[in-house]
Amino acid sequence: MPRTFLAILERLGEFFRRTSVQRVLVLVAGCLGIAFAGTIFAFSSFQLALKQRYSFSQSTVENIASLGNMGIAFGVLPGYLTDKYGGKLTLFIAIILQSGAYVVLWSAAPLVSFYNREAWLLHLYFFFVGLGGSFTYFSILTINVGNFPRRHHGKVIGLLDAFLSAGKAVCAGIYGGLFVNGHINGDEGKQDLAGYFITIAVLVAVVNTICLLTQKRFPPEPEVDRGEADDSIELVTQNSEPSESTSLTQVKPHISEDDQTILVLFKDWDFWYMLLIVTFGTSVQTTIISNYTLFLQSFGHEELNVAFTVVSPLVGCFAKAFSGLLSDIVVKELPREYFVLITAAAQTVILILFIFYAESVLMMIFLVIGINIPNGALWSLSPVITVEIFGLKHLGRNWGFFQAGSCIGVVVLQRIYGALYDYYGYIDATTGETKCFGRKCFMLSTTVSAVLSACSVLLLIGLLERKYNALRKR
Repeated sequence: MPRTFLAILERLGEFFRRTSVQRVLVLVAGCLGIAFAGTIFAFSSFQLALKQRYSFSQSTVENIASLGNMGIAFGVLPGYLTDKYGGKLTLFIAIILQSGAYVVLWSAAPLVSFYNREAWLLHLYFFFVGLGGSFTYFSILTINVGNFPRRHHGKVIGLLDAFLSAGKAVCAGIYGGLFVNGHINGDEGKQDLAGYFITIAVLVAVVNTICLLTQKRFPPEPEVDRGEADDSIELVTQNSEPSESTSLTQVKPHISEDDQTILVLFKDWDFWYMLLIVTFGTSVQTTIISNYTLFLQSFGHEELNVAFTVVSPLVGCFAKAFSGLLSDIVVKELPREYFVLITAAAQTVILILFIFYAESVLMMIFLVIGINIPNGALWSLSPVITVEIFGLKHLGRNWGFFQAGSCIGVVVLQRIYGALYDYYGYIDATTGETKCFGRKCFMLSTTVSAVLSACSVLLLIGLLERKYNALRKR
């Protein structure tokens, strides 16, 4: 019996020492870590409680949310540090920033009168929550994308981003199940914000420590040439003639990875196309997703707050995983940009309909689906498209630039939403918060979102045209 047991242990040891198995285990740990990188995306779960507790205007709440989103989208610094120094450093910084910010928010919850006067401090705390999540996200993303060959990039990024959405659902579920305490009918200020913040601080610290101990890079796995029993992608070299069946994704980066200085990138039109596509698309999606509970309150459906804040990220979770998987399967026949284009076009139509039928619960359901699916496609496929256009070597920096554009767009658009809400609303004499009811609260701001969404569609068409032209020249 002891010999049999030792033999089993020896076989298990051999199994877990395989590089292919270790890659998967690192990915599993990365999924756990990235789930809690996006805790700021659960902001809509408690924004009404935050607004009422501190008697904030909607503009102030939107600004706080935008600073949190700006933090997680501020990817240039963590992307650069990850590319240059590896993921261990950025994960260590993430623990300090994100967990530390939640501890400070926990201490701030009882000090209502002070933070009502000094709201800028809450802006800063939420910015660091988002920034800490950004360090976690870029570290795990670049490590795991580098650990797998190109033919699996869609699946890897789709899986990681799916857990990013799942983490939001978990946080929303934790808040709704443990800390709302039945206060959903005009008394949201009594919800237990302090308990939620300290709980998330502990969870983030534990999970990021696990990632710090487990995340590692492996030597790149060679791509398998076409003709073997594999679904890998053959790359067309600069001197080869593409056949009629050659896919757009089979073209090597048109700028050598060694020559990709920041100045060279800024002179490249593909860089600006990608920057604007990500900026317009994610700013619209993030702003809408952050305001689900505000929409429901304005249209008299507050009882659905918890359901929407939990279901919304689950839809995004499915969309991200499915987009990555499907795009890997059909990438030779259908470039990934088409997935983003089709979903962005559908998103534009949904936003136009929402302008006129916003009060309907059915329209709100369509909005959740029509925003989260395009958001899933954009988040999971844009990093893969970035690798296809610019290569893997500078993924952290390049994707960080696009996320920086996103954070600027989110800040601007959320300010527009908050200002228009306050303009059409009134100050509640009892709670001191700004309230607005009816379609007028969001008609103009949603119109701006629809225009930006339409612009992203046009830019995607332009990017595809450039890729087709580049393929013909080669």
